[in-house]
Amino acid sequence: MIARAIAGLPLVLVLLVPGGAPAQQVERVPHLEWAECPFVTDGLDLERIRCGYLSVPENRANPEHRTIRLALAVARAKTPGTHRDAILYLAGGPGYGDLGPGLIGPGAEFFATDRDFVVVDLRGSGYSDPALCPDLADTVDAIMALDLSLEEARRRDREAVLACRNTLQDAGIDLGSYNAPAMAADIEDLRQALGYAQWNLFGVSYGTLIAQAVMRGTPASVRSVVMNAPVPIGGASETLRVPHFAQALHRVAATCAAQASCAAAFPGLEAEFHATYASLQEAPLTVAANPARFSPATFTVNAADFVEIVHAMLFRDASLPYIPAVIHAVAQRDTAAVRAVIEQQYGGGGRMSAGLYYATTCHDRYAPGARAAWTEAAAPFPVALRSLIYREGEVCDAFHADRMTDVERSPVTSEIPTLIRSGPFDPVTPPALGDAILRTLPNGYHVVFPDASHNVSPPRVFCLVQLMQAFWAHPEQRPAHECVEGTRGLTFALEVPH
Repeated sequence: MIARAIAGLPLVLVLLVPGGAPAQQVERVPHLEWAECPFVTDGLDLERIRCGYLSVPENRANPEHRTIRLALAVARAKTPGTHRDAILYLAGGPGYGDLGPGLIGPGAEFFATDRDFVVVDLRGSGYSDPALCPDLADTVDAIMALDLSLEEARRRDREAVLACRNTLQDAGIDLGSYNAPAMAADIEDLRQALGYAQWNLFGVSYGTLIAQAVMRGTPASVRSVVMNAPVPIGGASETLRVPHFAQALHRVAATCAAQASCAAAFPGLEAEFHATYASLQEAPLTVAANPARFSPATFTVNAADFVEIVHAMLFRDASLPYIPAVIHAVAQRDTAAVRAVIEQQYGGGGRMSAGLYYATTCHDRYAPGARAAWTEAAAPFPVALRSLIYREGEVCDAFHADRMTDVERSPVTSEIPTLIRSGPFDPVTPPALGDAILRTLPNGYHVVFPDASHNVSPPRVFCLVQLMQAFWAHPEQRPAHECVEGTRGLTFALEVPH
């Protein structure tokens, strides 16, 4: 899934590929060069933080073809020499570029006390070269904002994605080389280039799938693994997106019904959700939108858009408390409240290379028969839930033909100590998936944050940091997790903040 509420742009396609010409060849690959940080470094401790680029082959089966560059930063430990096993952060998405002051700065403070903290923009994302269609996500949002039928919106989405594919192919980019196994090989090259004997992998969402590929490919290089909101390798979980969405939405409704104030304000929340979907099928709701983001300066919420908005809100702890109020606001056609939701969900920002999302997802998670499996899994659910867009199913057969092998798709069996964190409100990686991964990891531990979703926020994030620090100190032991009880509690807001 494109995990964030991806942001809008005028409908004219702008499919930029920074460094779209073939990356410059170097004498030797992999090749590490230190360089000025590509992001704003104000307020960072530059005595401890270094940036650079790792050049690697785009296609390892044909390493003479072209090279690509991976942007990276290293925050050195406050107490150098204490531990030589660094922490490597692996971003989610796929397609996010997380390299920047917002991660490397806190990373230096929270994690890089007695261990180095390393962040890399994975191939095809962020400041790495090339980044694959970083403006495609904006184009998809611009299409979403228009008053279109579901069929027409999906047709235009497909056209935009395939235009991205054509742009990348014309630039000589090998789309079949942007996937988890290739990224795992990049990570091993990076470890060797930085001189670490071992390191600790910290993966978030799709980054956990990459971590599993590293565990399979180069297990001796890994001391421990943290998987936050884990995605099982192989892609089977993708076909369960509708059941997982239904489960999370039902949990919101049940939790609301158990709170007197929420139950009084929003009785029968699930029924209102489905009634609102039906109402929007008859008459979509158009609200004013930021003219700097959308042209025309309106956003039309149709039935499918409504489902996508609620699904996106389920991803984040920070937006969970507002879901009942948002459903009710749309039902009541409260244009001021709905506009506020649009501004929050589609306000721009973030660095998402949506071309990488499709290249990687089609290879790693779009398994043979996936579309039929999605349809079968979704069939028992109401039409509103079934309208959740299966973007991969719309385009993967045409985007590129490379897929994981059966061996790459099989569960990873490993004795590497692993800590898994999940949350029951997560609409894409619920705790059952963490349990499934754990079955072949005998030295693994699973901690469920009781009222959490996919992306955690304070105070849960501070508890997670505490668990990780204890785990990295003694990965052979299950970390004490008393702090988890302190993260319990979800109180729903009674109105949408404007």
